[in-house]
Amino acid sequence: MATATTGFFQDRPTLLNQYDGNSALKKVAEFYLSHKTLAAVLPELRELGDYVISKEIFEWQEDAETNIPRVEHQGTFGHPKNRLIVSQGWKLLKAKAFAAGIISDSYERKYAEESRVVAFLKNWLFSASSATVLCPFAMTDGTARVLEVFAKDDERLQEWYNHLVSSDPTQAWTSGQWMTERPGGSDVRNTETVATSSYRKEEGAESRPNASANNQIENNATSDIVTVGTGPKDYTVNGFKWFSSATDSECSILLAKREGETGLSCFIGKLTPETVIINRLKKKFGTIALPTAELELRNHPVILLGQANNGVPVIATVLNITRLYSSTSALSCYGRSLHIAKQYALVRSVFGKKLSATPAHLKTLAHEQVQLTGLMFLLFEGISLLGQSEVTGLSPHREAVLRVLPGIAKAYCCKKATIGCSECMEALGGAGYLEHEIDINIARLYRESQVNVIWEGTTNVLSDDVARVMKGKRGPLMIGAFEKYIAEVSSDQSVLDEFAAWKKWVEGMDLEATRADARNVTYKLAHVIVRALLLRNAVKTGDRVDVEIAERWKNADLSGDAEYDSEILYGQKTAKL
Repeated sequence: MATATTGFFQDRPTLLNQYDGNSALKKVAEFYLSHKTLAAVLPELRELGDYVISKEIFEWQEDAETNIPRVEHQGTFGHPKNRLIVSQGWKLLKAKAFAAGIISDSYERKYAEESRVVAFLKNWLFSASSATVLCPFAMTDGTARVLEVFAKDDERLQEWYNHLVSSDPTQAWTSGQWMTERPGGSDVRNTETVATSSYRKEEGAESRPNASANNQIENNATSDIVTVGTGPKDYTVNGFKWFSSATDSECSILLAKREGETGLSCFIGKLTPETVIINRLKKKFGTIALPTAELELRNHPVILLGQANNGVPVIATVLNITRLYSSTSALSCYGRSLHIAKQYALVRSVFGKKLSATPAHLKTLAHEQVQLTGLMFLLFEGISLLGQSEVTGLSPHREAVLRVLPGIAKAYCCKKATIGCSECMEALGGAGYLEHEIDINIARLYRESQVNVIWEGTTNVLSDDVARVMKGKRGPLMIGAFEKYIAEVSSDQSVLDEFAAWKKWVEGMDLEATRADARNVTYKLAHVIVRALLLRNAVKTGDRVDVEIAERWKNADLSGDAEYDSEILYGQKTAKL
């Protein structure tokens, strides 16, 4: 007879080092990093792989998700305070992420063009345990790149840049990215925020904007002193931003229309409670530790980035990076969910047999592992191309591929990952639906994954961008760029034939038909790229599991030889050969 404290108790799944215990991550690390770089960073990756499943980080995460952000709008006597309060756990998670080099590795460029891959390997490891703290990091990374490209000669902004790329938690800043307003999110044409020039044409002012502005805008990002610069790039903005997912940041990049103009310009400014008023915090399905707010901008001092009325191309630099972060976050949640499901299958018995020895269960989880592996290669291909573009440069056709690959990866990876998290939750039965213990809480991972399908462009928005690019004026050049790129990745005839069929299909449709079927256009192109990458990896390693995974991607259901299922999931030691 059982009681509440006696009888059968199910053993918990044991989480392994998240680098060594995730074969998909190890495969992309070994594929995209040279032997020298991998040997240099492997100790860091393994150390982080242990830390992200440590008691300490789960305590911080639990604190961040229990003591959720709140706003003190007024003091005792009604005086406005506009004070955002976040948990200690949230602050500690941010500090740890800074110190881990998740942003700084990409800008120190210790590993040259491979630095982005190193940074995103850490990102992937950390994300599933981060309470979504890497959302602000995504925008920070993108803003840092904008300043690196568009503000090299501005002393003020180079100082800000140094804060954004710092690995010292006492010096590091995060940045927001404010685009969404009530008239639209991805469609920013109806932006209502207005920028008014504060330039004062005093004698000699034109020749000394940086020097004067250094004294006019305080260097301390949390200062209560609000001073408006008077250089030719200084403005104040007024408007209302509907979503801000980095409300506790020190600065933010944003879009606004200059007074009397219809074009969008890109600006950056420090956050001060006097000029950035929190209207309310959003109640959300997930990401509850992340302070997402509606903000009113009141004479908020900002600095113009790039050319006026050219804001979208400037902020697009941010979007390519944030879309890679979204895909990384989704696949990190997917990878952690699958890891929990795999480990649970080793300890759970049904009808006298471990789930790990049950063919139907093995088949289901092997499908998820094969899918995760392919998606990881698609994501890290975009990351690798970005790193090469920033350091050594890319050939014109590969630069064209990079223009849309982060969006393709986000549309495909985030959608598949979210469905995959649900499948992994189901693999634990009723236990998968419970949220008692944060380290094995797949429900939380599912919620965190879901947001990545939406922000930085929904699946339809991103797919529509792909369709419009492929059918626009430069469409033939873009399709030709992909054709050349895929042929470089793999010479396998079945891959070349698959791309040729995609090309013929797309070229045979007009713009409206392509846009109507944009998801399929995007997904089928993503599938070709994944197959090409997996086949190249299989040729490189000669490993029979890599060959089997590449072969399974030929099939719509990713099915294959059942004899490989256990080996795909657990490696050769536990495989039934």
